Amino acid sequence: MRLCLIAAVLSWNTLGAIPPTSRLPLGDISQDQLNSFERLSQASASFNSNHRPLPFTRSTTLGANVQNDIINAVCKKHTLLFARGTTEGGNIGSLVGPPFAQALGTVVGEHNLAVQGVDYPANVEGFLGGGDSQGSKAMAGLVAMVKSNCGNTSLILSGYSQGAQLVHKAAEMLTTNETSFVASAVLFGDPGNGIAVEQMDSSRTMVFCHVADKICDGQAVVDSAHLTYSLNVGEATAFALKGRILEALASHSSKGQRGGRDRRRAQAASSLRKRGHR
Repeated sequence: MRLCLIAAVLSWNTLGAIPPTSRLPLGDISQDQLNSFERLSQASASFNSNHRPLPFTRSTTLGANVQNDIINAVCKKHTLLFARGTTEGGNIGSLVGPPFAQALGTVVGEHNLAVQGVDYPANVEGFLGGGDSQGSKAMAGLVAMVKSNCGNTSLILSGYSQGAQLVHKAAEMLTTNETSFVASAVLFGDPGNGIAVEQMDSSRTMVFCHVADKICDGQAVVDSAHLTYSLNVGEATAFALKGRILEALASHSSKGQRGGRDRRRAQAASSLRKRGHR
């Protein structure tokens, strides 16, 4: 089992992409609303002719695989706390963390988003143990740090693969107040798929698991289905920021209605002026 996992992780570049499908619904965000926010999907990773992810170019800062805003005492309106997958580099990885950060930054503005990665070994032993224990403690500690130092931020708790295991374990360590402080939890390729995030209401939790992803089925096998979650960062952004997006849609609709009323009033006034002139 362990050799199979290691070999699959080391050889992921030889695998092609498959169309992703989220196993869980979007709650109160309809597909029509998502379609009207095409820029979210545009914030997802670009792919070359072989369907392999291309490097992000939208934001060098948010595209980096090391993010330490919280440790550096940076507070912003929104905060992404992300745990990378097994064997990924930096503290936020490369497959999902940076694409998700860039998708969020595209919507809220880079100047409104703080990003913090979780420093932990991210080794195979941790994955086979259900998620690195020290990394889980570190993630829980970072939640407490965000709440203490940046109490007005909207906190998104997220992780990919073993990082999703860390989200599960960290949530078990949080106090009720700390759990309430977390605005949303977004998990990608979750080995604990089907298990609720402790203390987190389902309306604030989204799990992305591709249908053919064996990791999501509890197997220690990494295949192409597990390596393409950058395709889901637009949808994940819509979920994590759903309140903001629904407000924006309502505002846009309201402006359209006001614009229609204004045009009708202008036309009526013009008609009256013409009649008076006669």
